Amino acid sequence: MNRHTLPTRMKGVWTKLERDYRAALADLQAASVVGCASDEQAEAYTNSIDAILLTSAETQADIRLKIEVMRDHEVEDGWWCAKEAIALLAIDAGRLLEPTREGGAA
Repeated sequence: MNRHTLPTRMKGVWTKLERDYRAALADLQAASVVGCASDEQAEAYTNSIDAILLTSAETQADIRLKIEVMRDHEVEDGWWCAKEAIALLAIDAGRLLEPTREGGAA
């Protein structure tokens, strides 16, 4: 496996991850307006966040989504898998982003 490829079984999963996250977020927000978010809705939402944080990014857009989720949910501030998610983000960035300065990591 070279620096820019993922196993075939991982290809295309990010479309579903983002769709599930956006749907779970919308469901939870709609339920909170009427004041009756269910445990199932909350669990689907946290599971969608976990899936984004713990799945290897395929593209730079996936990295941006990870950063958005981390920022919006203050993942570094107590999320159960914060250290792992940050480490995976660093691995994804090293694999998908080109160094922008001389002397940067190769």
